[in-house]
Amino acid sequence: MGVIASLIIPTHGKLSLLRRTLASLEQQSADTPPFEVIVIDDASPDDTPRFLSAYGGSLALRTVRQGTNQGRAAARNAGLRLATADLVIFLDDDMEVAPGFVRAHVQYHRSADARARADPAAPVAGATVAIGNVTNAPEVTDSPIIRYMSTRGAQKVRDGGALPWRYFSTNNSSVRRSDLEAVGNFDEEFKTYGFEDLELGYRLHRHGLQFGFVPAAESSHIHYHELDDVLNKKELSGRSSLDLFIRKHPEAWRDIPMSRWDRPAANLLLNPVFYALLKPLARFDAGPISDRVFDYLVLYRTLRGLKAARG
Repeated sequence: MGVIASLIIPTHGKLSLLRRTLASLEQQSADTPPFEVIVIDDASPDDTPRFLSAYGGSLALRTVRQGTNQGRAAARNAGLRLATADLVIFLDDDMEVAPGFVRAHVQYHRSADARARADPAAPVAGATVAIGNVTNAPEVTDSPIIRYMSTRGAQKVRDGGALPWRYFSTNNSSVRRSDLEAVGNFDEEFKTYGFEDLELGYRLHRHGLQFGFVPAAESSHIHYHELDDVLNKKELSGRSSLDLFIRKHPEAWRDIPMSRWDRPAANLLLNPVFYALLKPLARFDAGPISDRVFDYLVLYRTLRGLKAARG
């Protein structure tokens, strides 16, 4: 039997985390369908190339080495060109997966195909995108910002039902390679952090695909981030990738709740004084109150980046 799923993992300079990701994939349950792993080394400055070339583990591992850092969109496209299975599973290089991870993704698509044959009008049937269940490893859960980030997106839906396209993320998701090819794969104009996966998700949505949450496809985030790390990345994404996303798809931007604040009247609230007053409160993890604080901090920094891009 040939491989049923191709896992695509881009990496850049995170060898210690990548080792753990691959080790967890080596521990998939015995009833897991055959799968291959494709790691795209996007010009890592560490020993990642040496590790990958000498890999002697149990995975059916294939590798691509990018001579220059081209970004995650180009890296994933390079992996897709090597993929041999029609089902593609996207995974980040800072995740540890549960033993049933691959099986859950495969089973979800098989079940969706069966539902489509039985009832093409079912809410999640046929051509689908599976979004997995991202949690946090114990060593990173003591950070309030990490706890907050783990409650966003697909984590708001706990019943395995349909999701809006804007929850698509390539840190743990799967889609048919034929559907990816039909929309042109990733847009390689996205060079820097963020929105390359959301932009693909929008095109998949426009192509007619539906999105579903798969609780059993569990992966744990193992990369600890400080608050400033997260906020700096959000501002970078606003200044580069979000600006590009809006220019390409202004109609899609209106589907994203953050867009409600992208208007002159919001300048009264999105100002550095409020930001400076609220940021110290982020040290305290007070549940819903903290969530509103983090909502504001992320919103402010992302839109500040977008405003800078527009001049």
